[in-house]
Amino acid sequence: MTSRFGPQQRLRNRAAFDAVYANRRSRRVGPLLVFVRRSQPSVCPRLGLSLPKRVGNAVTRNRVRRCLREAFRLQQQEWPTGVDVVVNVRPHQPLAMMEYAEFLREARLALLRQPS
Repeated sequence: MTSRFGPQQRLRNRAAFDAVYANRRSRRVGPLLVFVRRSQPSVCPRLGLSLPKRVGNAVTRNRVRRCLREAFRLQQQEWPTGVDVVVNVRPHQPLAMMEYAEFLREARLALLRQPS
């Protein structure tokens, strides 16, 4: 597993997001609502982010996106292969990257413990 966060590790189209939402496995942790779906086992974990304008202006939303991507990148080896993750962000004051990492870790432990 590489330590980069390239295009193959992102959910990029509406159909991919809808497939994750249709699975209906989610967990609310802090200001994040995390959805998970198991996809093809040979594919690395993929991340999709959804931030409404209510989160803040473009600068704020981009900062939150960067922090979430970095938090996911640092713990991507801990996610099983073939998992698609979508994070919906609720309005909040921007946090440090390590706080987002902790939220993702909590969601991962809770969601992957649940039976499919």
